Amino acid sequence: MTDAFVDFAKLNRSMKRIDSIMISSNCRKIYRLEIIYSCVANMVKAIHCTGEDELLAGLIHYIDEDDRNNTIYRALDLK
Repeated sequence: MTDAFVDFAKLNRSMKRIDSIMISSNCRKIYRLEIIYSCVANMVKAIHCTGEDELLAGLIHYIDEDDRNNTIYRALDLK
């Protein structure tokens, strides 16, 4: 069905649309940010479990479950 649409629309498969490239690039950025976020969040949770919260100055927000969305999806400029 895709081939039929490509033929009907006379699309050139060798050319990528710019928005497709930008989306792909932003997906890579999100993926990298999620890895970094997950590592830091896991470290903060492990330290919090030991009771040494004085080491977590400025990082305690990582314990909040809603923080992941706020940090990852709102921190990136997806223009």
